Amino acid sequence: MKGPANLKNWIMSGKWQPGLGNEFAPFSSGQEFEVPASSLHFPRGFLPTDWIKYLIGQRRYMP
Repeated sequence: MKGPANLKNWIMSGKWQPGLGNEFAPFSSGQEFEVPASSLHFPRGFLPTDWIKYLIGQRRYMP
């Protein structure tokens, strides 16, 4: 998720609920990283999960 490790981004990431390819991760495991904006890309698939990720602002890190 773009932005700081906060409760909103943890909820939007879906890590609170395992399933559909997700693994549970507690809020306390969140970390922040600074990366160039040019290495963050929207998902480029045609699956419904890719569109959901696009709509809620999840990005893919591609250095």
